[in-house]
Amino acid sequence: MEAEIKDFSISKVEPAFAELGIELEELKKYGLEVQIDLRDIHAQRIVVRNLNSKKEFNYTIQARISSDKILIDSHYALFKDKNGVRPHKPTGRVFDISKGTKEDIVQDFVNNIKQNLKDFVK
Repeated sequence: MEAEIKDFSISKVEPAFAELGIELEELKKYGLEVQIDLRDIHAQRIVVRNLNSKKEFNYTIQARISSDKILIDSHYALFKDKNGVRPHKPTGRVFDISKGTKEDIVQDFVNNIKQNLKDFVK
């Protein structure tokens, strides 16, 4: 099962995150730093931090083994400092590793994060 997770990571997650990273480069002009962490094939993430190095949001693709199959969970979290509140709570979507695609990951990110980018670029 480790080989399947590694293949999914290399063939689907990495290209999706590379594509998203290009789109997120625009955030730099608003003083935000985008980090893409692909080191752990079981939990890969995109993290955006502000000028004070505090997390603004993260998006994670995480592999987990459930009985006889591998599931891929996506999670996102939007953060705000103690003086403000963002109404969004972490949520996730589950992909069957055999059916998930790069496009699914990109679309999941767009559905969960991109709509909230206006909060970061004011």
